[in-house]
Amino acid sequence: MNHRIDDLVRDTLTDRAGAAPPADRVVDRVLAGAPARRRRAGWLVMGSVAASAAAAVVAVVGVGVVLDSGSPRSPGESVDAHASEREEGVANDRAVAIYAAVLERFLRESYEDDGGVPESVLVGFRPEESAGWEYDDPEVGAPLPPAVRDALVAELADVTDLVWVERLPSPGGPADEELAGITLGLLPDGDREVRVSVSALHGFNNGWLTTYVVEKVGDRWSVTGVGSPNGIT
Repeated sequence: MNHRIDDLVRDTLTDRAGAAPPADRVVDRVLAGAPARRRRAGWLVMGSVAASAAAAVVAVVGVGVVLDSGSPRSPGESVDAHASEREEGVANDRAVAIYAAVLERFLRESYEDDGGVPESVLVGFRPEESAGWEYDDPEVGAPLPPAVRDALVAELADVTDLVWVERLPSPGGPADEELAGITLGLLPDGDREVRVSVSALHGFNNGWLTTYVVEKVGDRWSVTGVGSPNGIT
């Protein structure tokens, strides 16, 4: 009788998991733990106990199969991926904090005597060396990540509407008369202090360039001074 139950358990495990530990050990432990009076109850009781044991083993094996399915990935790869995501998030938060401080100060100071900050300004996707005021092929950076651009729009919502563009209009063009074209300077490395330039062209022969000293005070980046280069046309 025990051999028949063992065969049933082994067959079930083979069908479900493809490979399983010997079933006779499982059945023997179950039968050994049952009271003597249950052994006299006949086929019905022993069949029920054996079936429960088989179901429990199959359930455990089934869970193991589910958990082991999918593409293999070493623990090191998972840690590296999370570390990379955290580093990207920290870099994005830093760029948003610094550029938001620089843009707000630049816009308010540049337009304080000219009717106030325009309702909308165009901002180039790519930061440039010295905010585009280099005459010999300035270094052009990578486009700001979408997350940074979206966050800057939200940060400056009370000041103006930032409209991101791949290419700013040519000076003196029709659109240039209505909207300022803002160019951000490249963001240098620095944990406590950086210098970032920002420039605007608004209408024919009407432009500003300012370089700001931005320092981290506590957890907040703030403009603390003006550096060079600076210019106005």
